[in-house]
Amino acid sequence: ALLARPFFNVETGAADSRLIVSPDLVEGSLGIRAQSDFQSYEILHRQKCGDSDWGHIDFLLGYRAVHLQDNLLINESTLSLSGVTSGTRYELADSFDGENTFHGALIGLEIQPFSGQRWTTDCMLKIALGTTRQEARIAGFTTSTPADGASSTTEYGLLTQASNIGSYRDNEF
Repeated sequence: ALLARPFFNVETGAADSRLIVSPDLVEGSLGIRAQSDFQSYEILHRQKCGDSDWGHIDFLLGYRAVHLQDNLLINESTLSLSGVTSGTRYELADSFDGENTFHGALIGLEIQPFSGQRWTTDCMLKIALGTTRQEARIAGFTTSTPADGASSTTEYGLLTQASNIGSYRDNEF
């Protein structure tokens, strides 16, 4: 069985892969955990605008909040079985956390046509204007432990490099 981790190699400018399991070359394991959490709520004040022969219209005014959080963690553990690195164990981790939060004022209309006794129809048009706070956190590490046991650790993994590690924040209307 062969298991490899694909990635884009920025040094060569081409697609590449890192072996996780390959007979007589490397043995290892790969763990991936992805989580998403989405929450949204709004508070509305409804004011009746009027009635007609076909139904009535309400004006909506309110507040909306939306929160989205995504996390991705990739853990890799490999043991080199041949060549100059034979007996060396590699532990890699890549961690990506993203968070977006929106707060804004909401306006809209709700149209409720009069209909039969068994069915009703509503049409709601809403728009919210506000600010979105965006935050991303990128971290990783690589630990290599040769057969003699003297390990070394760097602060980047396979996908997390010195060029992208850190915390990034932005606010947009």
